[in-house]
Amino acid sequence: MEGQNIKRYECTCVYSHKEAATDIVLVHGLNGHPQATWTASNGVFWPSELLPKTLKDAKVRVLVYGWNADVYTDGQASIASSDMIHEHAQTLLTTLSTERSHERKEQNAIIWVAHSLGGILVKKVCQIP
Repeated sequence: MEGQNIKRYECTCVYSHKEAATDIVLVHGLNGHPQATWTASNGVFWPSELLPKTLKDAKVRVLVYGWNADVYTDGQASIASSDMIHEHAQTLLTTLSTERSHERKEQNAIIWVAHSLGGILVKKVCQIP
């Protein structure tokens, strides 16, 4: 999706089949970014450019989730988070639930794709009752 605005600290749907019954949610890791983490060195943002082609007619939505996993500041816009992993997990759960409710996709199955600390975050989300 050329020119798509990937939200830094939210869920962004980057692909959606009109009859989607499954959500694939990508969660970046430490010092990651919801777009940069999943962009190849040649500039291909594979969640929207390659994944849908690979899945062909699979009835899925592809979402990327951005969270503040920064451990240092770059002196500009970046501010290191002081949240604990369980606080980030609550935020992910709330953000994803709101997005799915808004799109009427609460019943969709979820496939998690996580990198590094994003995997720990997803594990924590799965432990929330």
